[in-house]
Amino acid sequence: MSVDLSVPEGIREDAAYFAEHNPIFYKALYRLKNWCAANGPVSLADGRRVGIFADGVDFDTDAVAEIAPALVSHMSVQFEGTQPEIERTLSLVTEELPSLEFSVKRTLDRPALTGMIRAGGETAEKLKACKTEKARLKVQA
Repeated sequence: MSVDLSVPEGIREDAAYFAEHNPIFYKALYRLKNWCAANGPVSLADGRRVGIFADGVDFDTDAVAEIAPALVSHMSVQFEGTQPEIERTLSLVTEELPSLEFSVKRTLDRPALTGMIRAGGETAEKLKACKTEKARLKVQA
């Protein structure tokens, strides 16, 4: 087997490690996320802690959409019902079946959102109030 010398050696080593440990990594990640979510961080012998810690902020998408609808850059709708109900709804493209359950997922235009907040004013203050903390599993020193 030939080695692609255009790929840096460190990247090749990372790829080999990932290929060898991938199933173990995801099993460990899954177990740690579940443990830390239920029990809090795990302290390591060297003083570091592994746990779910705040990692910046996110926004309440529905609240932002209500305040500034133009910030919604994409929407998708998922209908729930029987196949005939779904087929009929899609062909009519109406709200003829009010008992049909659905959910809406919105995607925000992040650069525009940031720009509106930086511009200041009443809308910016309302948008700032829509921030929510997001977290991920990480090691903290």
